[in-house]
Amino acid sequence: EAVRTIRDTCDRMHRLIVSTLDEIRPAGVAPPPGPVNLHALVLSGISAILPASRERAVTVFYNGRVDRAEFPTLAITVRGHVERLGTIVDNLLSNAVKYARSEIHVSLTSGDGRVVLQVADDGPGVAPDQMARIFEHGVQAPGAAAGHGIGLASALDAVRRHNGELELLPSGKGAIFQVTLPA
Repeated sequence: EAVRTIRDTCDRMHRLIVSTLDEIRPAGVAPPPGPVNLHALVLSGISAILPASRERAVTVFYNGRVDRAEFPTLAITVRGHVERLGTIVDNLLSNAVKYARSEIHVSLTSGDGRVVLQVADDGPGVAPDQMARIFEHGVQAPGAAAGHGIGLASALDAVRRHNGELELLPSGKGAIFQVTLPA
């Protein structure tokens, strides 16, 4: 378990560095997109947040399952850049573990020519007056957990580079972020 966590964390850091470099790279210089196993990225992202979630007594569910051994085996592949897609997953999961009170629900589905990733937490949610600005660089909600206000902006940029959408869905409890990508 410890070796897997270290490996997943190193992979996550590598994706973050490459993704950051991609953001400043001139247009047309990025490598061509290829098939990316989004399910594998989600599993890696969940592994990365498990130590923090355990420390905070937050349970992480993936497609309704709580035990990693029972997590589904999915073949959900999208066309894109693994580093950018990893940035999306990692930033959404990192935010969820920062704000969740007791649960995080992650779901990944595909159908109708699209792939949908949802990350929901039972934290304080996003105030209505902050919803319009939450995806801007440097913006954090008042009273936000430690951070720099770049995670959601980077995730949105990566989603847009994959011709997808990132939405903050209305919720009576916590926050629900939904990513929709072409399959």
